[in-house]
Amino acid sequence: MMQGFIIGTVDLEIPTDGYSITYPEVADPANVIWIDARRWEAYQEGHHPGAFHLTEDDWDAGLAKILSAWDFSQPLIVYCEGGDCANSKAYAERLRREMDTDDVLWLQGGWQALREGQFK
Repeated sequence: MMQGFIIGTVDLEIPTDGYSITYPEVADPANVIWIDARRWEAYQEGHHPGAFHLTEDDWDAGLAKILSAWDFSQPLIVYCEGGDCANSKAYAERLRREMDTDDVLWLQGGWQALREGQFK
């Protein structure tokens, strides 16, 4: 039995929270501190060149590495797998709070959007 169906297109725009960004909106991707919030295995399989790995398990060590490279003029952009992965948003919120800065964003679409945008 068919319960229902959609005819035409559906606008699946992601609601913004003021600190999310899409890859095309990144003004200078080479001048960003990229933070990979995916599993270690996924990071090892591939990540943005120079991206820092950050997870709950090694938060302090990962944050120390990020802070040692950050010159405070670059935005920090956190990404995870994309789709239903919420780590990038949660980590961006935590970094904004702990570092007392608005220069932390999370990437809509995650790793997949980053790869697609990076290699076009």
